[in-house]
Amino acid sequence: MEVSYKRDFHHSYLILENEEMPDCDAYPVRMLLNSSIPGLLSCSIHRVDNQALFYYEITSKQPLETLCESKKLDRDCMILVIGALMKTIEEMERYLLDPASLLLQPE
Repeated sequence: MEVSYKRDFHHSYLILENEEMPDCDAYPVRMLLNSSIPGLLSCSIHRVDNQALFYYEITSKQPLETLCESKKLDRDCMILVIGALMKTIEEMERYLLDPASLLLQPE
């Protein structure tokens, strides 16, 4: 899976390129595209040259990696990060989504 970034006049996107066309009728894909799930980035699919590009809205978001570089993560900050991750997992379970499918990378 390739990762790229795109910025237009009003928005910034993280783009994940999938060589296989996803089954857009599959429940997890429909939920990701059509629901606003707390803790998850909003997503849309663009089809280009028979490839699926997953566009994730990252406008005004900051990567965890940047926070770690600019200052040392203290105990309270780590508790907040882990707590937010736990809430996101609970929300995913409410929507019957598998938390094992989360892509967790600091960048």
